[in-house]
Amino acid sequence: MFFFPRHSRAIKLFFVYSNSRKDEKLRKELEPHLNSLQLPKESIKWYSSQTPAGRYWKQRNDLHLNTAQVIVLLVSPDFLAMDNYGKITKRAMERHKAGKAYIVPVKLRPIDNWQAQPFGELKCLPSNGEPVTSRFWARQDDAFVDIVGNIRREVLEELEEEQRQQQLIRERQQAVIFTSINRFISNKSFGRILLSKNVLTGSIGVTASVITVVASLSFCRPSSEMQLNNFLTEGQNKFERSEYQAALENYTKALEIDPKNINAFLWRGNAQAYLKEYEAAIDDYTQVIRLAPEEADAYMNRAVVYCTLGNRQEAERDYQKAANLYATQGVIDEHKQALDRLKNLQCSSN
Repeated sequence: MFFFPRHSRAIKLFFVYSNSRKDEKLRKELEPHLNSLQLPKESIKWYSSQTPAGRYWKQRNDLHLNTAQVIVLLVSPDFLAMDNYGKITKRAMERHKAGKAYIVPVKLRPIDNWQAQPFGELKCLPSNGEPVTSRFWARQDDAFVDIVGNIRREVLEELEEEQRQQQLIRERQQAVIFTSINRFISNKSFGRILLSKNVLTGSIGVTASVITVVASLSFCRPSSEMQLNNFLTEGQNKFERSEYQAALENYTKALEIDPKNINAFLWRGNAQAYLKEYEAAIDDYTQVIRLAPEEADAYMNRAVVYCTLGNRQEAERDYQKAANLYATQGVIDEHKQALDRLKNLQCSSN
């Protein structure tokens, strides 16, 4: 069965697929069918095994992986062979088990030993378990219709119903709070407090403030995660438009909600670097390293800033650390890039 998340937030679908010729052809045939979901184009994101070069693109895709409500895995032999297959599926299943995302495995092409995969126990699509390329399907379009129809019925409609239920719960909570406040205000003892000459005026302010704070906390608590994800997504969109100052402000608001959010620190560091606020960027990257010492991207980006500032010793140290972490994590391209930059830096200093 599909896993239904507990948290209600703006819908985002994140498709992960291999960029092999066969899979890319099938992806292009699937994409027009998604129009029937009637979602804004910006709600559907794609990630392939070959993304544009640069740390920014990897960080962008990591953000989608960490914030999407629905993660669709387009499974094939080439999908299993992706360099970061293990990292992506591990993170997707972590969010699945935490109740923060739907995982929808789709059988594009046959693979061996499906049940042994991290997502092997989840319900897959097409609904009959036959891959899109199977001879069972007289037309592949029929398979795509089955896939999209089930995503709509078993995921999006369930999610919309969950959002309605969450809204009802919030409305009931608000009604209870206002009823309590009205009873308190109408209480005779409250009236006597207001009329008492011996009570300090500040006490009334404190009482009112307590009521306001309680009401505010009750209203805001259910939407804190939604607000966090909105700030991260808005920051990302502004960063893509080169609106670095506005992006920085969004990441800062995200950190006010979650002071230990690694993505917010990492992306704010990038915005600081583009704004030439280099020391502030270093501070943000350093904070990421304190929170997640295995985060190679933070070392890589901090090294770039150190280079800009002419601090070669620190840059070399960070490039070497990033290269070691990428090697341990099996991230081949980034490992090579870190070593190349380290070599170029060492050569230029001789």
